[in-house]
Amino acid sequence: MRNALHLLENFSNNKLLKILDVGCGTGHYIEQMLLRKHNVFGNDVAFGMLIKSKDKYSRISQNHKLSLSNIEKLPFQNSSFDAVLCIGVIEYLPDIHKALRELNRIVKEDGIIIISAPNLLSIKFLTDPYYLKRGAEYLLHKMGLRKINSGQITSDVSMNQDFKNRRFRFRELIDTFYNNGFKVTACKNVSFGPVSFFLKPLFSLKNNIGFSRWLENISNKKFGSFLRIFANRWVFELRKYRSHE
Repeated sequence: MRNALHLLENFSNNKLLKILDVGCGTGHYIEQMLLRKHNVFGNDVAFGMLIKSKDKYSRISQNHKLSLSNIEKLPFQNSSFDAVLCIGVIEYLPDIHKALRELNRIVKEDGIIIISAPNLLSIKFLTDPYYLKRGAEYLLHKMGLRKINSGQITSDVSMNQDFKNRRFRFRELIDTFYNNGFKVTACKNVSFGPVSFFLKPLFSLKNNIGFSRWLENISNKKFGSFLRIFANRWVFELRKYRSHE
């Protein structure tokens, strides 16, 4: 959360913004942005999540600005928002391009999109044999050499055929953003590890957290930016480089 809010605060520069949280879930970001006095809208595809967001909204404001819709068809006019948050969403989408085009439509020309995505090549996936095994099974399935029963489908390494919990490569995302009218103007690397063996952590929770924070701090500095390829997630700041047609 702190990385997305940090990017948002830098952009706002103490100005009040009109912000949309797409895939707002239970409203954690909505609450924080309302506390900062921004004009905040929330949107989600799940009615139950909006109910929970409304509860958080009500602690600060009775003027609820929540809507139920799919990210591919948002109920807002063109260039409606100074900033759009899209945290923990794109990994669940069957068509990322449609979603990005819609975000491009509703954000102002000088606005920003703050979007997060999980990394396919994070430390835990590259070092734990469990994930390597699941990845091999998935590749065999895609090649038609192994059938996966519905009961075997999990969220690891894109095993879910409904595109749940998809993970990405860094360059793949940069190209996808660019092809939909955005350039990356900032990137925060979020969390590393834990290092595990068949899902069992090799180090204590305290040591894993310390290791993760140490790498995160280094990776978010210029000299350590190469470490981003091993982060668990990224938080990107996107800006339009042209109007998408």
